[in-house]
Amino acid sequence: QPLLGACDEVVNELPSEAERFAALDKSVQTLLTTMSPFVVEACTQDGLLDNLAALLAGLEVSRKDLAAYLNAKRRIFPRFNLLCESALLSILASTPATVIEAHISEIAQATGRVRVENDENDRPVALDFDAAIGDERIKFDRVVRLDGKVEWYLQTLLKAQATTLRKRL
Repeated sequence: QPLLGACDEVVNELPSEAERFAALDKSVQTLLTTMSPFVVEACTQDGLLDNLAALLAGLEVSRKDLAAYLNAKRRIFPRFNLLCESALLSILASTPATVIEAHISEIAQATGRVRVENDENDRPVALDFDAAIGDERIKFDRVVRLDGKVEWYLQTLLKAQATTLRKRL
């Protein structure tokens, strides 16, 4: 739900799927609010089984659509294959600074932290990174812009990190 309902990028890329999921979510909420608080009454409600079966079928379609979307993201940025589904969903629904802060060690080997700040245009940029082990901070040769889709700016960040390290060695 957080990805299909809260992430503008996903809603823009999968508008019909997001719409279908919103309708399913509303149906579930309606069903839950109209049910009796008594278990026996709730379970014997007319049409409940058919309602639940239809909701389950709709959720399965949404799950397949979401899996196809995540696989497309993994093809674009193969390091996403190293992440569990919940971490990938978290990354796709987050802002650049939050993504990098929370998940950089899972995406970039031996990287503990990337310092992200906003530039004069209030756009996120990466300035430097810390090694995962030890106390070493390395400044990027050039400021790395974190614009666009997450899979593209993470790729840009990794290339900038590799270029910076090559020049230093």
